Amino acid sequence: DIEKYIIDMNSANNPVNRASVLVFSRLVSDKKYKMHELPEHYRIKFSDGRMTRLFKRIRVKSRYLYSEEASVDLISDNIVEQLKDIQEMLEPYDPVDILNFDETGLYYEQQPTRSISKTQLGGSKKSKNRFTIDLLTNADGSYKGHPIIIGKNKNPRGFKTQKSLLRRMTVGNDTYVEYHHSPSAWMNSKIFTEYMTRLDRSFKYNNRKAAILLDNTYVHKINKEFDNIKLIFLPANTTSKLQLLDAGMYLHNHYI
Repeated sequence: DIEKYIIDMNSANNPVNRASVLVFSRLVSDKKYKMHELPEHYRIKFSDGRMTRLFKRIRVKSRYLYSEEASVDLISDNIVEQLKDIQEMLEPYDPVDILNFDETGLYYEQQPTRSISKTQLGGSKKSKNRFTIDLLTNADGSYKGHPIIIGKNKNPRGFKTQKSLLRRMTVGNDTYVEYHHSPSAWMNSKIFTEYMTRLDRSFKYNNRKAAILLDNTYVHKINKEFDNIKLIFLPANTTSKLQLLDAGMYLHNHYI
């Protein structure tokens, strides 16, 4: 009964915690199995230890709720129509020429949220200092563009000893990173336009035409046409399920 309850709640995208499982367990034991009518020494005591052993036996545990997948409705009429349009636009392209571009954030000063200790420890204020990391890869994994790093400082101290990091390397060379700066350390239209212009020039030199899938944030919607690149925007609020880079797959598999 408890395992079925957890599965049903998960299927409905309803979070489940230990307290709710305890309430359900006691309710079922009384209503279905008449546990309250049994002598006290026969009644099941739903202690923390018993619940922990039960969770281990049915192979469930508390997990973080990642991204916004539970809010995505891929079967709505509007989303289905947009996906059909995208599919038609991608038909002329081979998987090697279908690329995905996306940003992620690295909060490099934030401390871990958990610690091994004998007593309760106080946390510290979370730092908001970050880098934006932009990644580009294709559908079959044969092309991995160099990462773009965006920070707040124009000339970070580390570049004084590692000047090669500042170089604008050949597009697609994943040995180096490309650094930019902006007041908020976020991607902006200027940086995005410059990068796509150089990427288009590189693809034109190699006689390659490519389609790039992106989320529909405003910085990606630039007023410029490219000869060898077609920008295709995914439907709003669907990238957590439709965009592989949104799941961090490229970052973990290639760099870590």
